[in-house]
Amino acid sequence: MNPISVLIVDDEKELLHTYAEYFSLYGIKTSMAYDGCNALTTYEEVKPDLVLMDLNMPKYDGNYAIEKIKEKYAHSKIFVITGNPDYKFNKNTVNRIFIKPLKLKNLKEIIINEFKTK
Repeated sequence: MNPISVLIVDDEKELLHTYAEYFSLYGIKTSMAYDGCNALTTYEEVKPDLVLMDLNMPKYDGNYAIEKIKEKYAHSKIFVITGNPDYKFNKNTVNRIFIKPLKLKNLKEIIINEFKTK
């Protein structure tokens, strides 16, 4: 069974590294991106099973990344993680939405359950 691969996109580098370290403890392979533009190039390099996407980022936001990833990879799985539930984005383009702060344990369990048959 291949490990689940997750691309984590967030401009808060400390939070990004915390997520990556936590998930790695459970065999979830992680890669990281710091803005929407970097998210697209990283996605193309690693072709992850899932993207955890922050929305509000400087330069290129999560909306940009979601749009660009979905243009090329329509069946990609994207979970939005945002601290601003009022941030405008197309909810139909993502699989799930989570509001910060959230418990990593719960998120990890949701990710593992999402890919039980992988």
